Amino acid sequence: MMRLLISILFFMQWANMPMAIAGDILKGFEAYNKGDYSGAFIEWEDLAASGDAVAQSSLGIMYHLGQGVSQDDFKAFDLINRSARQGFAPAQMSLGHFYENGLGTRPDQARAFMWFSIAASSDKSAQTLLELLKAKMTASDINAATALYNQCLKSKRTKC
Repeated sequence: MMRLLISILFFMQWANMPMAIAGDILKGFEAYNKGDYSGAFIEWEDLAASGDAVAQSSLGIMYHLGQGVSQDDFKAFDLINRSARQGFAPAQMSLGHFYENGLGTRPDQARAFMWFSIAASSDKSAQTLLELLKAKMTASDINAATALYNQCLKSKRTKC
């Protein structure tokens, strides 16, 4: 159920992005939407390796869900982390989910809070996830997480 939610949230966010991206990334989404995960992987693999945040996040979701690749949350976490640090809000939201649930990393509510907070500045869905997480945290936990958030922003997402 949670895998489906994260996939839906990611692709809903992508659909709302400005259409400044073109070429292979779009061919990848066409293949993905047809269920041709191998085709999507082929389109996105080189783009992700060259640092394209959308391709990194897209491949991360595929690894998380085991679509066209062996399911691997460690690889998914790495790809989504790289994308999130570049400022891609859907990846930031996904990274918060990975930290909250210990997917490919140890569970860390403070880092989940931090990434949901960063994503919430440009994504209303992340604000909802942040509020749900806050309900599970103490005031002390929230203060510590807020300090992490501030450190991350001051470092331009290098010390997160």
